Amino acid sequence: MFRVNVVQTQFFTNKCRPIYAANVLSRSFSSGSSSSIVRDRRLAGRRRFYRNVGIKSLSSEQAAPWRLSERQPDQTVKSPITAGVDGTNSASGVHHLKSSKNENNENNNNIHSLGNKNLEHYLTPRKPWLETLPSGNDEVSTAPAQDLSWYGITLDDRLIQTPMGQTVVVPSEMFAAQIAAEWDNVEHFLQPTQMPCMTLACTVLDQTASHPHIYQDQIIRFVSTDTVCYWADPTEDRVLHQRQEQAWRKIHNRVQQVAGAPLASVIGAQEGMMTAARGLPHDPRLFEYAKEFTHSLDAWHLTLLQSLAVEAKSFWLAWALLTQRYHKDTTINKDNNNGDNVQLPLLFSEVSDAVQASRVEEEFQISNWGLVEGQHDYDRLNASINVSAALMLADSLAVDCNL
Repeated sequence: MFRVNVVQTQFFTNKCRPIYAANVLSRSFSSGSSSSIVRDRRLAGRRRFYRNVGIKSLSSEQAAPWRLSERQPDQTVKSPITAGVDGTNSASGVHHLKSSKNENNENNNNIHSLGNKNLEHYLTPRKPWLETLPSGNDEVSTAPAQDLSWYGITLDDRLIQTPMGQTVVVPSEMFAAQIAAEWDNVEHFLQPTQMPCMTLACTVLDQTASHPHIYQDQIIRFVSTDTVCYWADPTEDRVLHQRQEQAWRKIHNRVQQVAGAPLASVIGAQEGMMTAARGLPHDPRLFEYAKEFTHSLDAWHLTLLQSLAVEAKSFWLAWALLTQRYHKDTTINKDNNNGDNVQLPLLFSEVSDAVQASRVEEEFQISNWGLVEGQHDYDRLNASINVSAALMLADSLAVDCNL
């Protein structure tokens, strides 16, 4: 038997809405020895195999993921979560890392396919830009965060690893606390679907930082099939069209204000099917803007943008959610007819508003035909979890990295 001491910590910032994260401080046990846990190097499957959960502050020299450093086996614990659903690295979308170094080469500590400089570039958080690319180079964004502090998650005082064997370290104490809370909330068996923050961190370290162009291409493909551009015919589905107007019109206005061109719109099912094969006829400036914006992001923001885009089935909704975290009530300089500046208001004040915007058609059908238990309610929950986790990462980076 054991008792758990968990302190709920509330974080506030003038840039972001309040964030609630569980800061796992300690676990106390009435019996048992932690030394036996340390000696047991076996993977414990998906059953909880640890007692204490915590976070550990690490110096940049020691913890930065692009540093070449080896840790002793008793300092880390292998992740019991594999990169595949069947106990192997066979999950769809997992890109295996290949090293060009010889196994006997002393520099073989670097398992990434990219060099250290590129890894540092992608793993150093940067504030997403909004209007124009500052340098004119799609591989460079705004100034990166300086003097980063890295934090690891410990199980029985050993740092947890990713499914591909890297140490889990994040540049935010708030986000590390949330990951630790996910591990601490496990009662009997690990459920990766209930660990969205851990999933985001591992995706960044194992996948996105080493294969950024794959994720950039995946995100940009949403521009041609963006769900916020497919409208119901108001003569056939007036109520649905009104709901789409309420949820999506402000996104269309924001894109035109910032990117300088309107989003293409498709009305009705027949036109939608005809457009699906060839893609939306957007202004070329929108494709160029989306490409430059996506290529300018670091691996952390690229991963959360991809997570939002997949959940919302929309690049522009994901873009709006990400940029508003850093550019709330921003005034941009645009050459309009009057030569005035344009004020950009907050689009979504709550996570629930963003989730509703991504589920307009689904919620309309539920209101008409009813909710199917075990399906629609789970879809709602998963959407809320994934969107909340992505925005939690954005908020944490903005606060702890002073972006």
